[in-house]
Amino acid sequence: MFKQKSAPRGASTAGSVKVAFSAPNESALPRLSFYSDYPSDEITALQFESWALDRLQVLKSIETALLRSKSDADVRQHVAQMMDKYIPLSRAERAGYKDLAYERRKDLVSHHILRLAFARSEDLRAWFLRQEVALFRYRWDACSADERTAFVDSLALDLHPVAADERRILEPSLRACDTRFLAKDASGGDPFAETQFYKIPWHKVLELVAARRVFVHRGTAYVPQDHILSLVVSEYKIHLTAALESTARALPRMEEDSRLAPVLVNLGTQHTNRLDFSASNAALAGQITHADIDKLAAAHFPPCMRSLHMALRRDAHLKHFGRMQYGLFLKGIGLSLEEALVFWRQAFRSKTDEEFQKSYAYNIRHNYGREGKRTDYTPYSCSKIITTNRPSTGDHHGCPFRDFAPDNLRALLSTFGVPEQGLPQVLQLAKEGHPEVACTRVFEITRGLGGEGGAQGRNMHGTTGLVETVGHPNQFFEMSYELAVSRAGGAAGVKKEEGAEDEVGTPAASSASAGAGSGGRLTSSSRWSRGSGGGGGRPRPSQTEPKKEAEVKREEAGDFEFDEMDEGEAARVLDTMDVE
Repeated sequence: MFKQKSAPRGASTAGSVKVAFSAPNESALPRLSFYSDYPSDEITALQFESWALDRLQVLKSIETALLRSKSDADVRQHVAQMMDKYIPLSRAERAGYKDLAYERRKDLVSHHILRLAFARSEDLRAWFLRQEVALFRYRWDACSADERTAFVDSLALDLHPVAADERRILEPSLRACDTRFLAKDASGGDPFAETQFYKIPWHKVLELVAARRVFVHRGTAYVPQDHILSLVVSEYKIHLTAALESTARALPRMEEDSRLAPVLVNLGTQHTNRLDFSASNAALAGQITHADIDKLAAAHFPPCMRSLHMALRRDAHLKHFGRMQYGLFLKGIGLSLEEALVFWRQAFRSKTDEEFQKSYAYNIRHNYGREGKRTDYTPYSCSKIITTNRPSTGDHHGCPFRDFAPDNLRALLSTFGVPEQGLPQVLQLAKEGHPEVACTRVFEITRGLGGEGGAQGRNMHGTTGLVETVGHPNQFFEMSYELAVSRAGGAAGVKKEEGAEDEVGTPAASSASAGAGSGGRLTSSSRWSRGSGGGGGRPRPSQTEPKKEAEVKREEAGDFEFDEMDEGEAARVLDTMDVE
């Protein structure tokens, strides 16, 4: 369908990142592409995943900026910063040729990797298509007129320049389609005379036809050159849609490769903001006590956890899924097992010590990897909270922006400090099915970052502009805590005396480590990641010595109870198995 000028390929060896092109000129390294060519050289497994995650960061930032309805200038600034940070495409005169080759190669390879990851379902393909088209538009705007012309010339598009005689005959109609052509510009020139028009089948520029921005005559649309982007984008959509469908048909063969399949599945779920906030990575690990929770809840907890905390204090009880969601969150912010046992025992004030030890203490230890399979469970992400275990009558878990009725959500947000003028936007985002964006907007408003000109300050990527979209309750907590620390005088915090509380609602001793956030990055599948910082799921259980039969029976019962039973039922099972 398309004929695109492709860059000459060079030889590469296994594990190498070098690509040799035949000539160092800009035409060989275009910044615009339909990605018709397929990468054929080799990359490392780590590059395979890290390059894809970098591109996904940019696609997610585009979605976030558009959903949050910021001004066009704010959106462009934010997207430009993210592109420069993760998948830059420099102009030929601004970078060395080797840098250009690396950038183009990373751009091509990362696109095709994500194409594999997002071809698995119709919803994933639609999401990927929408964001890639938006990325193409931003890159088009960043290119010079010469770059655009060269790119359009490299495509076999069905467009023909309007001849001078025909143009003269149709001039009144052509001028009427654009207010720019009705008068001379500030310098006295005639924009119409300086504009080239093309004849294009009308059904290929439906966007322009619907907006009445082109003249249509006998099935042909007369498109000015500066509106040619509509045609290019239309062709790109057709091309990418067909490529995604073709890739989807080939995926069954890809499943046979045990190295790539887990990585592709992980990438395909990352657009829903799966972040890892394990207790080992908590900035305040071991520094939070049970006595700090009330103050932290009022100052830094997200709406879902604030709601659970309020229900726990009011009712002195939470049902199973509420305890799971809230307990793992507290673990993720740095509450140790010993302090967690004290916190939950005091919170369940209506229970006797015997009832608490028999029905609840085991599961708390299980969450911390001290019982059962010794698995160190991680806090629930927004994605998991939103897509699993819908609450029923008497439950308090879940996501308020998905599960609360509008009136109940309004009441919760009012207690959270959202002013009346900020409620309509948040409620509308929740109604339209964007709970994570709604939660982020609450963060901005309640922290004084939500002015009409866009949020101020730095996001979790280290760039200025829009605040990082909340994808995890523990991310909300860390962003809030770090912001409070920075406003209180920097990373060192405001320390009164040893053991006293500081002005940001946390133990003073913990303030020094507040700046060490998670970074807000998308997570690797950890299959090839270095070190222990990988995320995206539960870590491997720790290795233990062979266990006695009674211990094995206890583990099996504990695991079954953990996933499917409440503690009362689990305790009865353990009793019938005669396990202490």
